[in-house]
Amino acid sequence: MYLPMGDLIITSSGSTSTSVVIMDLNRKNKVYTWKIHKPFCALLVSCGDYIGMLKLEQRGAWQDMLFTYTAKLSITIYNPFFRQVMIGCGCVGRGDRDKVSPAEQRPRARGDDRHVLRHHADTAHHRNGTIKVWNVQNGHNLYKLEPVAEAEVTRVLCYQDHKFLAVGWSRQLALYNTTDHRNTYVVADLSWRGGQLHKEDILAADSCPVLELLATASFDEDIIAWNTETQQVQAQGPLKKPSLLYSWRAHDSTVVSVELLSYDSESFLKNASADKTAWLWTSDGKYMGTIGHEKWILKNPATYQHTQ
Repeated sequence: MYLPMGDLIITSSGSTSTSVVIMDLNRKNKVYTWKIHKPFCALLVSCGDYIGMLKLEQRGAWQDMLFTYTAKLSITIYNPFFRQVMIGCGCVGRGDRDKVSPAEQRPRARGDDRHVLRHHADTAHHRNGTIKVWNVQNGHNLYKLEPVAEAEVTRVLCYQDHKFLAVGWSRQLALYNTTDHRNTYVVADLSWRGGQLHKEDILAADSCPVLELLATASFDEDIIAWNTETQQVQAQGPLKKPSLLYSWRAHDSTVVSVELLSYDSESFLKNASADKTAWLWTSDGKYMGTIGHEKWILKNPATYQHTQ
């Protein structure tokens, strides 16, 4: 910014650790340098050779927001067997879905920076390929699965009886057989009969046990549908863009998890975000409540927050 009075230029950058520099154009030197060590909301006021800082009160909608947890969430999972919602962040928490109340928390039910992933025996993964299987009821570590590469694991699925399927940046489909409960370290089986066909990182995977189908999708937009019994390709190709049914802004930060839940004949959406919240919605985008705070009964729409 140029100030005609005094031929001064004020410069700064958008870094979180920067400084404000005042330059004298006539003398071509720095008149004053003010170090800024952390971002804040303030108003700079100058008079003569004095610069004052007035801190502005920060108040926004986020101050009245109910947070699911004090840390950024990495994922949420619905466990249909126990009818519980699991949240993953710096600890593992759980709460009933039918009547949601503040979650029971199990601090340090994992190692390093691992995130909760999936179903009855929850799994946790790390960006170096580590996968661990946990008992959701008591937090005990049941198995450690062999990493296939030092790469991020993006999805772990329950695959048939006593088996897990893991995919990720390794571009491989890895099976783990946990039939022998005496072996806590499970070796990866990479002999997928249909072959390792993905040429880019696998970012998503899901299965439909009723139809015996498994779908995997990679960074290059390639989607492969596999038969889970024969492990052979059923269909392969880019995804045809589906028609949009509903769209709404659900969070103030990155959405890290979305899951469709079915209850009786109704469908609901559960999602989590880096804004520290996990919310439940009707299938057409009506807000039901924050997991871990408001209480609702799925069979009674009058208890949903959007009706309050």
